Amino acid sequence: MKRVILLLVAAIIISFAAPGRPDAMIRNEGEATFIGENIYNLDGAYQTKEQEIETGDTATFFVKVENDVEDGRTRDNITVRGTDDEDGWLVRYFDTQGGGDVTISVITTGWATGRLQPHDDRLLQVELIAESPEKDTFEVLVTAQSQNQGSAKDAVKAVAIVELVSSAESPEHLDEVSLNLPSVISSDSRLSISVPSDCNVTVTMFNAAGEKITTLVSERLDAGTRAVPLSITHLPEGVYFCVLSTDISSVSRKVVLLR
Repeated sequence: MKRVILLLVAAIIISFAAPGRPDAMIRNEGEATFIGENIYNLDGAYQTKEQEIETGDTATFFVKVENDVEDGRTRDNITVRGTDDEDGWLVRYFDTQGGGDVTISVITTGWATGRLQPHDDRLLQVELIAESPEKDTFEVLVTAQSQNQGSAKDAVKAVAIVELVSSAESPEHLDEVSLNLPSVISSDSRLSISVPSDCNVTVTMFNAAGEKITTLVSERLDAGTRAVPLSITHLPEGVYFCVLSTDISSVSRKVVLLR
């Protein structure tokens, strides 16, 4: 009897002490390689994928959730949670292994992978749909949490980007202002601004997350074309959006900064 009790106590202690370490990874549709293996954080740093799409289109990503437990023997049931719809963007989550649409579970209580052996994984398809977006960037954070050890979490990020046309732009104004610069820029690049009449001009750079990075121009310009140097020596490589705003309209351009 004492031996049975001791075995039960040992089993309880082991169950409470069961380790957990989920590893979430992500790739774009059409890619063969996931990123994020053996990277663990809660903001998607170094395990983020981006896609540029048109309004009405869908950006498709795949998220792999692995039981990466260190002891190599403990099974884990990993819970996956993700971002909900917002601002004209829709998001859908699908269990690729026969589970169908699991969106409601993912955005509410969390979707469970089921008990995974060490280094086994489950695959989710994540779709970001630009139905009628009110902002040009939609970020979805997908978080995997160990049920054995609740503090053990990992997250990846999917980002979809569209180019929105300003409501201030009417057909008669679309060709009256222009912002010209290469699609791939460096700190030596210059942008060209053309305006049909004297007006207030602002040129601002935003990062891929829609955050304002720097203002390149903010002054009143005479009608005509003007070349402006890019004061971006402090910026890291990456995707940016350059936005020209005047009294009558605005235009934007996507650029890639390379050193």
